[in-house]
Amino acid sequence: MSYGVQLMGGLFNAIIPHNHPSKTQYGFSTVKDRQTAALIKIYQGERTLCKDNHYLGEFVVKGLPAKYCEQVTLHVTMSIDLNGILHVSATEDTTGVSKSIEIENENRVLTEYQKNDFIEKAAKMKLEDEAIAETIEARNKLQLFAFDLRRRMTMKNRNLWIVKNIVMKRE
Repeated sequence: MSYGVQLMGGLFNAIIPHNHPSKTQYGFSTVKDRQTAALIKIYQGERTLCKDNHYLGEFVVKGLPAKYCEQVTLHVTMSIDLNGILHVSATEDTTGVSKSIEIENENRVLTEYQKNDFIEKAAKMKLEDEAIAETIEARNKLQLFAFDLRRRMTMKNRNLWIVKNIVMKRE
């Protein structure tokens, strides 16, 4: 089974894909301006949406720099050790702020029946899941565009106000 985290809109991003190496890292950006914390939700499964996968746990990374969205990057690393323990950590690039969690083997082990059921459902729902993912990704892009546009308009209005006040003072 794949292991991954929840993205904006509830999408599942596999960090350790099914039948791949047991240690992988992936970079994510913040999705809101001045976001100082990030919730990392961990799932196991093969479906596009997290709600259709097996929830394993979560943790919050606090103390992120308060910058504009997409200017802060978190690297999430997942690994499975010899004892079957899933290690998940998230580290912010510039400050080194990090947080981690360990998920015991018994909390994430699915029966063969459950695994086969997840894989079967993923195969059956593949086209529908892809359509849903496209819709969510388009909505996410639109939302990020709207955040950026609002930020630019606010900056433009602030600059216009400054220019007007400078001109008025000169007169």
